[in-house]
Amino acid sequence: MKPSLLLLFLRLFLGDFARGRRGTPRDRRPLVRAVALLLVGGLVSGLPSPALAQSRPGQPDGDAPTGMRIRADVVKRGPALRGAGGSGANASLTADGRYVVSVGADGVYAAKPDSTKPKRLTEHGTWFAPTPDGRFVVVRAGGFTKVSIDGKKTVPLALDEKPGSTAHAVVSNQQLAFVNAAGQVMLVDLNGGKPVMVDLPTPADKRCHTGAGVPRGFSPDGRWLSVQHGCDEEYLVDPNGGVRKLPFVSARFAEGYVIGTPKEQGRMGSSVVVLNPATNETWTLPDVAYSPFRVVVPRRLAFLQVVDGTLQLVDLRSKTVTKLEDGSGDVTGFVSTTPDGSTGLYSVHDEGHCSIRSVELATGKTRLLADVEGGQQCFVKPLGNDQAAAYFWRAGPTVAIAARVHLETGVVEQLGEEIPWIGSLHTAGRTLLISAQIGLLVGTAK
Repeated sequence: MKPSLLLLFLRLFLGDFARGRRGTPRDRRPLVRAVALLLVGGLVSGLPSPALAQSRPGQPDGDAPTGMRIRADVVKRGPALRGAGGSGANASLTADGRYVVSVGADGVYAAKPDSTKPKRLTEHGTWFAPTPDGRFVVVRAGGFTKVSIDGKKTVPLALDEKPGSTAHAVVSNQQLAFVNAAGQVMLVDLNGGKPVMVDLPTPADKRCHTGAGVPRGFSPDGRWLSVQHGCDEEYLVDPNGGVRKLPFVSARFAEGYVIGTPKEQGRMGSSVVVLNPATNETWTLPDVAYSPFRVVVPRRLAFLQVVDGTLQLVDLRSKTVTKLEDGSGDVTGFVSTTPDGSTGLYSVHDEGHCSIRSVELATGKTRLLADVEGGQQCFVKPLGNDQAAAYFWRAGPTVAIAARVHLETGVVEQLGEEIPWIGSLHTAGRTLLISAQIGLLVGTAK
C-alpha cells in the first residue's frame, strides 16, 4: 500500500478507536472510509486476502495470520453468512427480524433472511424506516410513502410537504414525525391525511438547533412522541399534537414511563427522574448516575448501563442500583438484553484482547461466553432469548469474525470464514445482519 494511504487510514482509524475505547459514541463514517482505503490500497499493491481460520470443538486449529482467535469452552464451525444484496450504507432489519430492508442502486428493497431475490418496494428512495410491527416501510422519495413489506400496498404521505433532514424522522405503527423544510415538526397519520404541525414554543437557547424541534422517538405503544428543542428543552407530544415540557433531558421511554435526568446536571446526570405521562406521577432516584450508555430492560421498569467501565442495573421501582462486576477488564458502552429481559449482554476490553459476557439480571451471576485474542472490538447482541450474535474485529490487516453463541450451553459457532472488512452488527428476532458499504451478510439463530 502506498505510504500516503496507510497514513490516512491510521489517522482515521486510531481517532475512531480512541473514542470507542470506553463506549464513547462514534461517528462510523470516518472508520468506514478508512476501511475502504485500506481495502483499495491492498488491492492496488497486490496484498493477498487474509487466510481463512479453521476451528474445531474446543478451540480453532492454530492462529490465523491476523492473530484473531476465539477462545471458549466449545468452539464449532457454523454455517456461513449469506450475502443479502443491497448497500450496507443504509440497511436494517424489521423489528421481528423477518425481513432485511436496504437501499439499492434503483430503489428500496426487502427480502426474507433466507431469500436470494430481494423484492423492490419503490423505484426511488434514499431513506426508509420500518414500522415497529414489521408490516410496512416508510420511504422518502421526494415526499414520504408507506409501502407494505410485500410491496403490494402503497399509501402516499405528506407529498405536499417538502421534508428537511430525514435524520430527524421517526415512525410508529400509526404515525410519522418529521421536520419539514421550514424547520417545523410535522405529524402524519400513516393511513393518509394532511400533516399536522406540532406547536412548539421558541426555545430559550438556540445554539444546538436553529429553532427547529428534533423528533427523538415514539413510545413503544406509539402514544407519545419525544422531541428535543434547543439545547436543553425536551417535550412530550400526544397523538393529537398536544405538547408538554418535560422536567428533564435525555428522555427515554421505559415500560409506559419516561425517564431522564435534570437538565442542570447535564446529559450525564447524577440523578434519575421517572414520569408517568398518563398520571403526571413523578419520583426521583438521587445520587444515581444516568449514563448515555444504557439500555432499557424489557418487561421491567429498569435499565442496564455502563458507568466508568462498570456495569450497573438500575431498578426504578425499588430505587436500587446493583453493580454487576466480575473483577476484570473494562466494560464498554455496548450493552443489550434478551427480549424477555432475563439476560444482559456486554463486552469487556482488556489489553490485547476483548471478550463477550452475559449476566443473569435476577441473580447478578456473570458468565464469560468467549474471549478473542488479538481482538480490538467485540460486540454481542441477542438472537431471541436463548442465543446471541457476536462480532469481533481488528485492523492491520482488517479482519472480522461473526459467531453464534448458545447462552445456556456456552457453545460458540464461528459463522463461516473470516470477513475481510468491518461492518456493524444488527439483530432482531432470530436474525443477524452485518452491514457495511461493501455489502450485507445475514444469518439466523439455530
